[in-house]
Amino acid sequence: MEQKLKPLAIAFDIDDVLIDVTHSCRLAAKKTGEFFLGRVLLAQELQDMLGLCTSNHYDASEEIIRRNGGDFRKEAIIKKLGKATG
Repeated sequence: MEQKLKPLAIAFDIDDVLIDVTHSCRLAAKKTGEFFLGRVLLAQELQDMLGLCTSNHYDASEEIIRRNGGDFRKEAIIKKLGKATG
């Protein structure tokens, strides 16, 4: 007979204190920028972005695209990437 464990508590990480999502946010913003700019972004181009990333990679993506001369439409990014994230 298998014994089922019952959780004592459930923790929600609503402010990124328990799980640091900085790296994944930066990677998502980099890949998003590359997709919409149509080219690979170099490390030097991303240095400025280090402080931009919160848990919302859409905002960081917007800034990367704008800083690199791209035309940014947040609705287009959300429509394209929302399928993968939502």
